[in-house]
Amino acid sequence: MKKVDRDKLAEIDIYLGEPNEQVREGKHAILRPEGLHRARSFTRTEELLNTMRERSPNPLTVPDDTNPEIFQIAKDIRHHRIGREL
Repeated sequence: MKKVDRDKLAEIDIYLGEPNEQVREGKHAILRPEGLHRARSFTRTEELLNTMRERSPNPLTVPDDTNPEIFQIAKDIRHHRIGREL
């Protein structure tokens, strides 16, 4: 199995869209020990979208009940209508 360069992991921007504080903190607790320190949490979809217009994340995680429009938002990200190309 190929080893992951921990220095590269430290450069990954992760956005977590999660309104539940306990779930949000749990996700951070899972990511930190793996060297993924650049995880940002968003409780509101609007704040997440505004941040994505400035800087796109590498991965983005959101629960399906965050916002009724979350699936359309995911499609917009996939088709480069939201976010920036790297």
